[in-house]
Amino acid sequence: MDKLLEIDFSLVLATVALIISFISFKKTKDYNSASFFMELIREFRSPEFVDHRLYVKNQLSQENITVLSKTGHHHVMQLCHYFDTLALLVNNKLIKKNIVKKFLGKSIYEYWVIVEPYIKDQREKRNFPDYQEEFEKLALSCKNS
Repeated sequence: MDKLLEIDFSLVLATVALIISFISFKKTKDYNSASFFMELIREFRSPEFVDHRLYVKNQLSQENITVLSKTGHHHVMQLCHYFDTLALLVNNKLIKKNIVKKFLGKSIYEYWVIVEPYIKDQREKRNFPDYQEEFEKLALSCKNS
């Protein structure tokens, strides 16, 4: 009888430990997600990235988007790689999509519309149909944000 009581008590303790571990894991995962997102927001608001965004938004309408100047290419690539990385984190559930859409959704879609001809041209020239695909998927999901 005492052995049975000890086994029952051990099972209860093991279950409680498992529940506590799960809760701790979930909180750590949520914290990491918030940490990733806050770092990306800091970068989005950094003076250097603001320059990239302003160039893409204000200057690209004056250039043939499929034939960019060296400066234009630099700004477009910085912007596209940022959004592609953000999308990769969202699509792999490291950052919650609803938070990204609330904070950046409209911007993501607006920038995609501007750079889409360039990206599609690059896909064709490089024979790389998946190029910037994560950015595209996230942008299209943000269309009505």
